[in-house]
Amino acid sequence: MTFFKDYCLWFSSIFCFKNDLEKKYEQKRKELEELKKQYQEKNTKFDNLIREAQDKVVKATKSFLSLLSSGIKLGSKATEVAFNRLESEVKYQKQFFDNHKNFVNLKGEIQNITKATASIGLTLLTGPARRAAGPLRIVVKRELNKQVEEAKKKYEDKVEELDKQIEQAKEKVKRGEELIQCLINKDLAVKYGLLDYNNQLAEGQVLDLEDSTPYFKSSPKLKVIKEYSELREYSHIVITAGRVQKEGETRLQMIEDNAKIMKSIAEGVKSSGFSGIVLICSNPVDVLTYVFQKVTGFKSHRVIGSGTVLDSSRLKVEVSKALQIPSSSIEGAFVIGEHGDSSLVTFSLMRIAGLSLNSCEEVSFPRSPFCCSDYEVKLEKVVYRKAYEIITRKRATHFGIGAALVKILQSIIHNTHEVLPVSVLLEGQYGLSDVVMGAPAILCQEGIKSIVELPLKPREKEKFVASAEVLRKNIEAIRGLI
Repeated sequence: MTFFKDYCLWFSSIFCFKNDLEKKYEQKRKELEELKKQYQEKNTKFDNLIREAQDKVVKATKSFLSLLSSGIKLGSKATEVAFNRLESEVKYQKQFFDNHKNFVNLKGEIQNITKATASIGLTLLTGPARRAAGPLRIVVKRELNKQVEEAKKKYEDKVEELDKQIEQAKEKVKRGEELIQCLINKDLAVKYGLLDYNNQLAEGQVLDLEDSTPYFKSSPKLKVIKEYSELREYSHIVITAGRVQKEGETRLQMIEDNAKIMKSIAEGVKSSGFSGIVLICSNPVDVLTYVFQKVTGFKSHRVIGSGTVLDSSRLKVEVSKALQIPSSSIEGAFVIGEHGDSSLVTFSLMRIAGLSLNSCEEVSFPRSPFCCSDYEVKLEKVVYRKAYEIITRKRATHFGIGAALVKILQSIIHNTHEVLPVSVLLEGQYGLSDVVMGAPAILCQEGIKSIVELPLKPREKEKFVASAEVLRKNIEAIRGLI
């Protein structure tokens, strides 16, 4: 095989230096033609095969020269094709030589004829052609190594992504675990059903939860729901499905993936004949609550999102820590708008013992941090950034959202008419329509009894409308999925 590769290189070199060696080459060529004539008389068919072989060698040689003259800038794919073609031609010649003994003799004659030019051939084989082929091999090798590294990187990235998805699924399971355990502890229902795409996991959860029931006030029935049709037996549904928010990712960046999941769930719930209340906490909760309501066609008072109940809790925690008072002493502390970065705090309505935040230092709270001019911006940032701080440290939020969901369900099931800033479909309130966002609402057995319109200051109203526009744009981005 090595001989024939060298033969191709030598043959191509003759083409390159034909002008310089014309006289010597013509003399040798005449002797070669005489030999060919002798063999042609003995075997015409064999002569045709020789010509065919020569044509293929010339074609392969020209292809190789063309590849070199192009500056060896072809991509890895083109280079691979060129080498495959050249290799196939060389293989053809090898088969030809192996199958025809007469050609071996002819090859010997050719070697004898070209013996006089052996030094020229060696010069060419170790000179320009060899030097030209060397860089090409290096380029191809580098390109192949690059492709191997890229494939390896893609594989590693895929494995890493799958690992993240597994971890995200685990975090969602944890959220559901903590919620249902809190509900059992609060004695809110006599029967609980778990529906999960991983039926075996749901069965394991039920078995594990059963072991905890003897230590609570009630001993509710626990069941794995295998078909959506079973949902008609229940009065309330809590949806926590969806992928978990990644570190550094906003809730709205999860929109497309979770919108598809929510649409699938909504179709299943609708087909089941379920007629109760639906509470959604999957993120982005405002957009997904809108998706669920539009897909099912349920009346808006039956479809509720967790909204900014958790955000409002975080606001109370920060004010409580700053003033060193219990959060129960803080009134009118609402975060409204998107459950996310465009939310706003109703500073104008917040009161501690009847005092506004920026008045606290004048009476009972001389160390109040809310006397500075930019306290509103700082406090809002702390509140909406807290979720990211938690996700950075433990991948997902669990306890806060679990407690918020229990609070919402308590108000609905016990018909307390409590005012909580849940995700609701606005239909003219605050001058906004066809958008779901966090706004104070009175909760009752039927779900949402009414939406409370807060007397917002002009600046607060402006921010609330801006938050609505952020949500509306994201709703439009996935409207084709609904």
